[in-house]
Amino acid sequence: MGCVLEGLFGGGGGFTVFLVRLFRKRWRLLLLAGLGPVLFLLVLLSIERFRGWVSLRGERRALVAGGVTFDPRAFAAPPAAPGENGMPGLLAAAKRLNTGVALPLDPPPAMRLTPAGHAVVGIREPSWAFQKTRHRWEEVTADLAANREAVSNALAALQAPVLRVALDYSEGARLALSHLAPTKSLVIWIGASAQVSLRAGDTHEALRALLAGTRLPDTLASDQLVISELVRIAIASIMRNRVWEALQADGWTDQDLARLQEAWEGLHFALPMARALEGEILYADSTYVQVGASHAEAVRLLQGMRLFASTEEAPVWEGWLEPFPYGKEMADWITNEGFCRLWRFAWIDQDHSRRLRQTSRLMEAARVAAAGMSFARVREGIDALEKQDSIRSTYDRWRYPFAAQSPFSLFGVVGKGMRAEAERGLVVTAIALKRCQVRHRPLPESLGELVPEFLKEVPVDPMDGRPLRYRRQAGGGFLLYSVGSDGVDNGGDGQPPGGLATLNSIWERKDAVWPQPALPEEIQAYRAQGP
Repeated sequence: MGCVLEGLFGGGGGFTVFLVRLFRKRWRLLLLAGLGPVLFLLVLLSIERFRGWVSLRGERRALVAGGVTFDPRAFAAPPAAPGENGMPGLLAAAKRLNTGVALPLDPPPAMRLTPAGHAVVGIREPSWAFQKTRHRWEEVTADLAANREAVSNALAALQAPVLRVALDYSEGARLALSHLAPTKSLVIWIGASAQVSLRAGDTHEALRALLAGTRLPDTLASDQLVISELVRIAIASIMRNRVWEALQADGWTDQDLARLQEAWEGLHFALPMARALEGEILYADSTYVQVGASHAEAVRLLQGMRLFASTEEAPVWEGWLEPFPYGKEMADWITNEGFCRLWRFAWIDQDHSRRLRQTSRLMEAARVAAAGMSFARVREGIDALEKQDSIRSTYDRWRYPFAAQSPFSLFGVVGKGMRAEAERGLVVTAIALKRCQVRHRPLPESLGELVPEFLKEVPVDPMDGRPLRYRRQAGGGFLLYSVGSDGVDNGGDGQPPGGLATLNSIWERKDAVWPQPALPEEIQAYRAQGP
């Protein structure tokens, strides 16, 4: 054993001499019994480190061969020319908005669904309830008047040719996305402005607000990140409801509706989501590089993720320590100074490789779904990938500590992008049908009759790749719908599954139906709600 140690540590050194003499003592077997498992563990961890290094290099090579760039400067959108970017002015206007009595927390209702799948026309309601408070239109008008300059500046900024925030993807987890919340808050004010104008019968001002609100998603398109795409989708969904309200009003001209339709035709969500997943690869790569280079960054990221973890995902031993004095402090110290260092040494590259591999598969699924405009083509593959991810051994939970943080899961984002495309198709088609009525023509028997006068082509339902469903109904109405998230055609049934009447999203219904106005008895039931 002395010879082995001399070979490992080199001869002539005081430390080597000490070890040689140590192992000549009688209790050397006891010492070996203690060092053996430690040395064995170090060897195993070193093997895991090497496995991760090999896996990560292979994954990165495959992505580069597929056209993915790991150069933040090459991926970022080009800078805007001086004076063309309206984003600084837009954010400045958003910061000047002051909370009022109703806005932005309790905005007027828009396309509020009934249990039967119809919708209450919000602009026709004298008041609305929120929790224990009832609001009236006078309050909204006063809130808008108090913020008239800020809202006007925001509308003017949205006319700029470029709306973009410069992002440095090399910052990884430190990347500041402070523009997301102000941008999303603007859609409430702009949407409420449109509703107030509609209620007053001023379609000119309503159109101005509706066009500006439809432009808002463009402010985040250049971010090319999943979180920004999800905010874009949320903004578009809010404006969709306001467009529905607008189509229930009179006084529209075909020219005005054509401008609104053109604005919605210019929105896209399927391909941008695929691009955002590519951005997520770059973002994750930069984050892992930072974490690998800094223990403090690793601790900060791990602790931040743990805030969103469920109690079932917490390690068992944390529960053991909790009853003891300073149990939480001890658990934090073990996690930060023990596990975190161990993970960075042995498993960070394996976790990194796994994240890149999963995100790249979702990116490819998003590309396939966008190319064929059909979520049905990739739904099973994404479900299988998610199921595979959910099956994790105890060892996997050590290697992949971030995999269990469900709020950061990306498996649902492809479907959300396709649902946003379906909503866009519903809006465009509904506007085309309204234009047909404005020209005093009867509703068509099929959507094909709207081509090419009102539609460039029949919109596709991205949930199954077939055309959106449409039927003319007796009494002058129509049924327009997507088959919904499950891809199953229920004949345009807009009721919630299982009779859950409180659900207020068209995607939480059997089919995603463009609703018809609520019946008198449904309006009466709606008004009876709240204080």
